[in-house]
Amino acid sequence: MGKRLICRLSLAVAGAAACAMGSTPVLGQQATGSAPALGQQVAGTGTGSGLSVTLGVQSRLRYDDNLALKTNSRGSTKRFDNNVTLGVHSVRQNERLDFNIDGVLRYSDTPIVGTEFGIKDPGTSLTYSRDSANSQFRAYAAYRKVDLNFFQPLTDTNLDGVIDQSDLIPAGGNRHDTRVNLSLRTGLNDPLGFLFEVRHRQRIFAGVAATNLFNTRSTSGTITSFLQITPSTQGRVRVNFTDYDAKDIPRTGRQTTDFTAGVTRQFSPLWTVDASLGFTHIDETLAAVPAQNNSDGGTGALIVTRTLTNGTLVASVDRVFGTNGERTRARITRNMALPSGTLAVTAGAVRGSTGRTTAIGSLNFTQNMPRGVITASLLREVRTSSLSNEVRASTANVNYSVAVNNVSNIALDVTYAEISNAGIQAVTTRKRSSFRATYNRNLTPDWGMSVGYEFRTSESGNQGTATANAVFLTLQRQFILKP
Repeated sequence: MGKRLICRLSLAVAGAAACAMGSTPVLGQQATGSAPALGQQVAGTGTGSGLSVTLGVQSRLRYDDNLALKTNSRGSTKRFDNNVTLGVHSVRQNERLDFNIDGVLRYSDTPIVGTEFGIKDPGTSLTYSRDSANSQFRAYAAYRKVDLNFFQPLTDTNLDGVIDQSDLIPAGGNRHDTRVNLSLRTGLNDPLGFLFEVRHRQRIFAGVAATNLFNTRSTSGTITSFLQITPSTQGRVRVNFTDYDAKDIPRTGRQTTDFTAGVTRQFSPLWTVDASLGFTHIDETLAAVPAQNNSDGGTGALIVTRTLTNGTLVASVDRVFGTNGERTRARITRNMALPSGTLAVTAGAVRGSTGRTTAIGSLNFTQNMPRGVITASLLREVRTSSLSNEVRASTANVNYSVAVNNVSNIALDVTYAEISNAGIQAVTTRKRSSFRATYNRNLTPDWGMSVGYEFRTSESGNQGTATANAVFLTLQRQFILKP
C-alpha cells in the first residue's frame, strides 16, 4: 500500500506541474522543497540570465601522517587530487535549471593499499525550479560516490542536516548516496492551496568493514492543504507516509503514517501563534527475528512568535512520536540583527520516553569587521539515529577570516562533533575535532592558491585519543563561459 501511495503522489506532482507551467510568472516567490547538494560543493552558477557554463579546476597536494585516525598510526599518506567540476546553468525570468557534474583524478600512496591511480568520488546533481503566478514547482536529484578512506569531514551530516551516529564511525570502502526531491505548491493566491511532496533517499555501502554501517532506503510522500480562513488566520491539514528499509542485522522495515491539523493566527503585527495536533502510526517489521510491532502516539506543537524592533522572540513546545516512543521538547529562540552581524540563540530541554531530560540549544553568530569576518555555530540536539538509537548530537564550528592585503587572507577554522547516548540502548560515545589554518592568495584574476595545516583528533569509547597532522597546497581556477 505504501509503494502504491508514493507512485500516486509522484504522478500527481508530475501532472499538476504540467498544468502549472503555463501560468504568468511572479517575482519574489520563496522556494519550497529545495535540498542541499550531496558531498562537496561544485562549480559556481555564473552571472546574469540566460545560459552559462562553468568549469572549475583544482589541484591539491596533501600529506597526512595518520589519515585513518588510528590510535597507532599505520603510516603516512601522500595524495595528489585533481578535481574537475562542470556546471550548466539556465536562468530565465520565472525558471532556473542547474546541472553539475564533478569528480577527482587521484594519485595516492597509502600504508595499507599502496599506490593507486584513478577517477574517484564522481557526483552529479540536477536542480530545477519554476515560479508561476499561482504555483511553484521544485525538482532536485543528486548522486555521490565517495571513498570513505579519504572522506572524513565533520560536516558530513545525515539526511536531515544533523550529525548522525553513523557519520562518526570509521570505515573504509565506498558509500553511494542518492537523493530525489519533488514538490509542487498550488493556490498561492487562492483561499485553498495544496503542497505535494515526494522525497527519496538511498545510501549504499560497498567494501565497508564496519558491521554497523548498512544500506538504507527511505521514500516518503506528503500532501498538505492550506485554507485561508480569514486574512489573519490560515488552517492546514497534512498527511505523510514514509516507507523505510534497512539492511541491518534485524532487517528492519518500517512504514510511518503521520496526520496533522494546525492553524496559524496573527493576532497583531507583533504577535503570531501557531498550533497543531496530530497522531503517528508506525508498522515495524524485523524480518530476521521475525517480529512485527505496531505503535501509535499523539503529536502536537505550539509556537508563539513576538516581533521586536531588531528581530524576533519565539517560544515553542512540541511532541513527536517515533520508533523509540514519544519525545517532548521546549525551546526559546531569540533572533536579532546586530550593528555589523547577526545572532540567533536557542535554549531548551527535551524529554524522551525513558523519562530522561537533556538540555539542548543552538547558537549562530556572524560579526563583520573592517578586515575580516568571524562566524560561530553551536548545536546540541536529541534525535533518533540511522541505527535507531536515541542519541545526543553536539556540533560546534568557529571560523575567523582576516585580510592580509587586497589579494590574500588567512582563515582559521575549528570544528567539533560528538555523539553520545540519550536513551536506553548502548551507544558508543564518539568525538571528533579539527583545527585548520589556511593562507589564501589570488595569484592572478583567474588563479588562486591555498596552503595550510590541519590537526585532527578522534575518540571512540575507551580506545584512547587518535591524532593526525596534515599539510596541503592547492591551486584552483574557475572559468565562466557566457554564450
